[in-house]
Amino acid sequence: MRPDYISWNFHRPRGLSADLLMLEYLEKSGIPYDVVCDHDLHTSGKASISRYGTIITGSHPEYHTVESLSAYADFIKAGGNVMYLGGNGFYWSCATQDDYFHRVEIRRGGEGIRSFTNPGGDRIFSSNGQSGLLWRSRGLPANCLFGVGCCAEGPGPGVPYKRTDAGKETSFAWMFDGIGEDELLGEFGFGGGASGDEMDKCDYKIGSPHNTVVVATSTGHPDRFGMFPEDISFPFQNVLGTQTREVRSDVTYYETNGGGAVFSVGSINWLCSLGWNHLQNNIARLTGNVLKEFVSRHK
Repeated sequence: MRPDYISWNFHRPRGLSADLLMLEYLEKSGIPYDVVCDHDLHTSGKASISRYGTIITGSHPEYHTVESLSAYADFIKAGGNVMYLGGNGFYWSCATQDDYFHRVEIRRGGEGIRSFTNPGGDRIFSSNGQSGLLWRSRGLPANCLFGVGCCAEGPGPGVPYKRTDAGKETSFAWMFDGIGEDELLGEFGFGGGASGDEMDKCDYKIGSPHNTVVVATSTGHPDRFGMFPEDISFPFQNVLGTQTREVRSDVTYYETNGGGAVFSVGSINWLCSLGWNHLQNNIARLTGNVLKEFVSRHK
């Protein structure tokens, strides 16, 4: 939780120290903002964010309760704009007790990447009786709301993105204003390139809305990156970065039925590139273009 924390395994800002780079961008750009935490979403639901037209996530919003995830769903349904500026978000379900908000209950069962596994009889939340599974296993993968879902990770340095043919269409000129058509996006950063750490991709089979557009995608990762187990079928082969295009980050955009839009970047590393060179870079430019467009739609 220290603002100057450098992650021991990634040798760069991670968590709060990475999220503060976005706050630095907002303050130096003169953009007013409020901070709403997961506890607010859990206790007050959509009411905690309904006054806003646009909300921005942190770099690693992995754990969510039914209540906090429902707040996002209700906000999107009501026409709000969301900028999901991270990776591995909305992955594991969790629970908390009303009297002990400082405690988060996590039970790792079923499929999914993990640092530990609860035994078979210990995978039910004691606080609410629900299953401690991936949100994907509980029927609500991140793809459904945010256009992307976690697919891969690795400790190596990140790589940049390149625009897709769809991202070069004139309908997205506003998003890439001031950025060259063939310019690599995020070929720099405190974590190497902008696509790295834990990463998300668009997958229509898993639930990405049919109108989700992939406007940029990562340029290819080394074999220090590999697929998540829930995407691997027998046998376990061709699962590393140079062996499959399933190891990637996608930058996506889709417009919702409620009149809003969702922009996702598919990488924890994104903010570590945004903060590079005192915020003077094309990741900051792209992020700012989207934010300003979203804000203008709700004036």
